[in-house]
Amino acid sequence: MSKLSFEIFKTVKDRSNWDKHIEYIKRSDEVTEEQRKKLITTYQILKNELGKGFLKNTIDLRLGHTITNYVLMRGDEAYSWIIWLAENLEYFKKRDCNYNELISKLKSIKDCDSEGIPFLEIAESYRKVGFEVVFEPLKKRSNQKTPDLKIVNPTNNETFYVEISRLNESEDRLDKRKIYYTIFDKFLSPPILPFGGKILKKFEDKELSEVIKKIDYVKKQVQNQSDFSVFSNESIEFALAPDNKEKKVKEWCEQKKYDYGNIISLHHNFDETNRIRGNKIPKKAPQIPINHFGLIYITVHPLYFYAKNPFEAIYDFENKLNEFQNVLGLVVYSKIGDKSDDTVYFDKLHFFSSRTVFKTLRKDILFVFNNKCEIKIFPDTLEKIYCAINN
Repeated sequence: MSKLSFEIFKTVKDRSNWDKHIEYIKRSDEVTEEQRKKLITTYQILKNELGKGFLKNTIDLRLGHTITNYVLMRGDEAYSWIIWLAENLEYFKKRDCNYNELISKLKSIKDCDSEGIPFLEIAESYRKVGFEVVFEPLKKRSNQKTPDLKIVNPTNNETFYVEISRLNESEDRLDKRKIYYTIFDKFLSPPILPFGGKILKKFEDKELSEVIKKIDYVKKQVQNQSDFSVFSNESIEFALAPDNKEKKVKEWCEQKKYDYGNIISLHHNFDETNRIRGNKIPKKAPQIPINHFGLIYITVHPLYFYAKNPFEAIYDFENKLNEFQNVLGLVVYSKIGDKSDDTVYFDKLHFFSSRTVFKTLRKDILFVFNNKCEIKIFPDTLEKIYCAINN
């Protein structure tokens, strides 16, 4: 942190004070004059729209509120993001768009990442190409699910709907992660000895407890005998040694092609195509009003497009979409910290694009067109939709 940061933000209370952030920007020599003007306006907008007490209620880092995290960060990328947020809030506040529904989602720790920010990002992409947007357009009745956005083309008054969802971590990956971190933490707990190894299979909690006990047992054995030791069964394989025999563990790891000082985790499958086809599409499609067409947006893990060829995914998704005659298409997208050349590839009316947003963030987008959509669409509307999706 800079000297100025320590001078202004002396306490947590200071960091949750919007006026202190404005003071910092006014005095900082790390921003240009243009940035300074924009940021002062930005903080004032966020204070007015999110509320004076918003930072105080969300500043606990364990809560992980994305907006608060960006406000507390410094640097061009963080500044660009909060300026983007404020500009969009200013735009939609002036529209008849159920603005309070958006603000409620953005302020919520639970809903900000899954609904608030995606709603705003997608709404912005449509408003930038000339559409009008309404958030949460249909009043919810009992347990009935309704679409997230209503989109209107003012040129011809054509209306359609957008349903937005996020694909959460699979149970399989969550289980494997739990196994890995429980075992890895055990090797890093006292007494800490040179180690290396690999988890060989997925197992239940009871067996995980047995593995933890076995690691404790081998650690004590190594300490008592002051010698190198290897343990192996169908679940896990690892080596331990006292510090003076660290070389033996390194040699064993090299021979086994394991990483010294680590436990190799089980393989994680990031190809979520079947979950999207079998779960997300059937759940989200019925939320689009039957007498209108609509689109389904699904956020996926950033590694999805590394695990699945997007053009193979097209045909997997297309077959499922064909079951829903008012769904125009599916948008599967992710963002990952990477910088590469912008690209777009078409396959008939489907496309895959990869482009840089916010300087160091890349957005990958797969659009799958449903050729069995039976609702007629104005050409002008369809052209704008393509522009919005790849915006």
